[in-house]
Amino acid sequence: MSEIRLGLCEATIGDVADEPVQQAAPASDFVYVDIGSVDRETKKISYAKECLLAQAPSRAKQVLRAGDVLVSMTRPNLNAVAQVPSELDGAIGSSGFHVLRSRWVDPGYLFYLVQTERFIDAMCKVVQGALYPAVRPKDISAFKFLLPPAAEQTRIVAKLEELLSDLDAGVAELKAAQKKLAQYRQSLLKAAVEDSGYGNTAYSKHPLGTLVTAIGQGWSPKCDREPAQEDDQWAVMKTTAIQPLEFDGAHNKALPVELKPREHLELKPGDLLVTRAGPRNRVGITCLVKKTRSKLILCDKAYRIQCDQTRISPDFLELVLNAPHMLQKIDELKTGISDSGLNLTQDRFFSLEIPLPSLQKQLSIVEAVSTQFKLIQAQEKAIERSLQQSTAQRQNILQAAFCGQLVPQDPSDEPASVLLERIRTERAAQASAPKVRKARAVKETK
Repeated sequence: MSEIRLGLCEATIGDVADEPVQQAAPASDFVYVDIGSVDRETKKISYAKECLLAQAPSRAKQVLRAGDVLVSMTRPNLNAVAQVPSELDGAIGSSGFHVLRSRWVDPGYLFYLVQTERFIDAMCKVVQGALYPAVRPKDISAFKFLLPPAAEQTRIVAKLEELLSDLDAGVAELKAAQKKLAQYRQSLLKAAVEDSGYGNTAYSKHPLGTLVTAIGQGWSPKCDREPAQEDDQWAVMKTTAIQPLEFDGAHNKALPVELKPREHLELKPGDLLVTRAGPRNRVGITCLVKKTRSKLILCDKAYRIQCDQTRISPDFLELVLNAPHMLQKIDELKTGISDSGLNLTQDRFFSLEIPLPSLQKQLSIVEAVSTQFKLIQAQEKAIERSLQQSTAQRQNILQAAFCGQLVPQDPSDEPASVLLERIRTERAAQASAPKVRKARAVKETK
């Protein structure tokens, strides 16, 4: 940590937060806050759930109070932090949260503290458990930081709210622009392949099976978890390599050296790939391989399609199979018992009716869409850079705040060391005070 400035002193979260919130099962229907209730972007509780007592989750054990700071203890969710608003006072929180409640420190100060990169990094280093990796409450309590005077805490929180609200407003505008670009991309695809097409000329439709000369699926042997490290090493693609209109060969698993590669399944530029099995949202995704590393094998959960290029361009078919109304039709063709494991059978897939303009028209459409997509991608990259800069700026602001550099110090403020000593004195007095036992109820005798 930076050199300790006048009025600040080193403390731990455990020094300034109350003892852990007592856990008890709810006694009636309640509002439940768990990890899924927290919006990771806004750090707000946006999805609290109404819960019946009879359906109470086993983790519903902590009574929350307005101002409490919730810190997730599981590794994948360390960024799930939030502050309990007044309207959720009395709600029940999951025991997956460590609850920070303090009578002495501005709760907003703790809320921003646990958002810092330094806190997240420190927690990542003390994660324990292989099956359910998590930090322990004592790990959070042991985190050291520079405690400023109480008055300065208030000034810091006010300044952070001012600066970060402006930053968040800018981020919201960038994300709105991202959403509009995504919608524009979909509208381009729809216009390109809908019945009227470009030029308002109706296209005849043909079953997909009549436009395909060959279809096959790959091989999914048991592979190493790590991707291939060398270009001359054989690997099997993961289904996640297939994204809408984009192929990413970096998503692969190295083929064990003892297995002989099936070279006829090696991917080549020009292959049209479609995911055929998996969760609902991952079935029926289509992309054309524009470029790929060598020695990458098609996996079993994807189709590789060869088109009759005297009738249809693979580039045009890629656009068709990614158009919004075609995706809806593909979704209706999926079969399976649950959304976690569906299939797109070859017979059903081949029944899709494909609009078929002339080859010349197809190539014209592909060129027009490609030009617009390049413009969209350039804008998306600019937005992504701005979002990354906003994230870095947020951390810079937080770092300045917790190093005593965000707001001017006031020599008249009561030093934090005095505050910390008062906290310790109050805690010692509370610990030594005799506990009041509840009187037992006396049964009446006749």
